[in-house]
Amino acid sequence: MKFKFSILSLFLFFIVEHLFAQSFEIRAVNKGSGIIGVEMRETSGMGTPATSHFLTDLTFGLKWSTTCGNIDLQNSITTIYNIQKSGSRGESGGFYFQAFFANIPPPFNVPENWTTNIWTEIMSVQNTMTAPGTCTFEIAETGFDASTNPNFGISYDGMSNNDFTPTINGSAMNVALPLELIRFSVFPKNKYIVLNWASANETNFSGYELQRSTNASFFHKIKWMAGKGSNGNIQNYRYEDRNIKPGILYYYRLKMVDNDGAFSFSKIQTANIGDGWGTPSIMPNPTTGSSILLFNSPTEKLVELKLMDSMGRVVFDKMILSGNGLNTVELDINSLPRGIYFLRLVEGGVVRWGERVVRI
Repeated sequence: MKFKFSILSLFLFFIVEHLFAQSFEIRAVNKGSGIIGVEMRETSGMGTPATSHFLTDLTFGLKWSTTCGNIDLQNSITTIYNIQKSGSRGESGGFYFQAFFANIPPPFNVPENWTTNIWTEIMSVQNTMTAPGTCTFEIAETGFDASTNPNFGISYDGMSNNDFTPTINGSAMNVALPLELIRFSVFPKNKYIVLNWASANETNFSGYELQRSTNASFFHKIKWMAGKGSNGNIQNYRYEDRNIKPGILYYYRLKMVDNDGAFSFSKIQTANIGDGWGTPSIMPNPTTGSSILLFNSPTEKLVELKLMDSMGRVVFDKMILSGNGLNTVELDINSLPRGIYFLRLVEGGVVRWGERVVRI
């Protein structure tokens, strides 16, 4: 009997020792375009997480130096582990930090099968940097802040629970701020369509692929324009699309490509020519504050006049009922500071024309 108990004790000791000999690691990685990924892996091969297991806890934190600037992490998180922010950004010891946790109503199965020694992404999030430069994002170590202590809880049988403290193994180095597209607009001009846009912080940025479509579903490349680079200033761009036909509504977007091949798209803008709206006249332009706008309308329509500054902010917005034929509108921008503005006429959600206005 004693012998049997000894064998049983050794067997249980063997199981417990191997179960808790599991080694979990966690790291932050630079995914490009200002995105930080958080990954984990199991290195012992004993109890590698699978979809038949249950996730009971997952907490960790990211930290970054306050010298990087007033940076935060966006609320939108890409994850299949139900990870979300825990509270708002904190500050401690020269670092900003953000705690995260898995909001998991039990029972919650591990959403995918892990492979021993292979990193598995548990979430990704973009930072909000708005000035040139890079920053390093790290997993906050145990003891940095109570809300960020790394912990991974898993149940292999749905009854017992096992908690592990993952070892930190890597930081997201040299994360660049995402390209900031300040504005993007398109408008008809005589017999062509003008694309205008401005951006800030083109660090590690390659350029723009200008794309066009006639159905908003299938886009094709019409032009590649290399980025001008980051020099602390706003970069302005202009392109004239002359390979178009009257009476067709065109859809445009920008594909913004980083040096590492990562890319994102702008919002879609529309314009067409030959629709009876003609080309507007603003007199005088440049103006000291008061001008007269003359434009043609093919029919009586409710239209919107929208004036934007160089940052893409709407500073003047007015609805008017245009008459069939020539229309005259007084523009009073005396209250606006000197600078360059962009006036657009929008009808039915479509920009019918656009014109630059200079306030002197």
